[in-house]
Amino acid sequence: MKFFTPERFVKLQESESAETILEANEDWERAVAGYRARLEEIAPRLPSGPARLVAAGSLHDAAVVAMWNARTRLTILLQEDGRPGQFLLLSYSLIDPPYVDPAALPERFRSAEPA
Repeated sequence: MKFFTPERFVKLQESESAETILEANEDWERAVAGYRARLEEIAPRLPSGPARLVAAGSLHDAAVVAMWNARTRLTILLQEDGRPGQFLLLSYSLIDPPYVDPAALPERFRSAEPA
């Protein structure tokens, strides 16, 4: 299930009237509610590590400090917003190499490629 899709993001950015802004925002808030409901549904079945991450709350405003890939492991270091000196290290075991789909968003909404 995808709650926060590129299409929803683009609708929020491209709304030109008060009515379309309201519709896009209401759609986004429905996605937030659906996402939270799904987390509550699966939380009792999660292993302890992911369960602690879910219980800690949203990482929406966390800054990505570093990210690296070593063969079958992707590691991301985050600094939580408003918590100086507090970092979170996420480590993923990979089956395939990580892939970022550069066409997931229209070009005008994409970040510049790193040099």
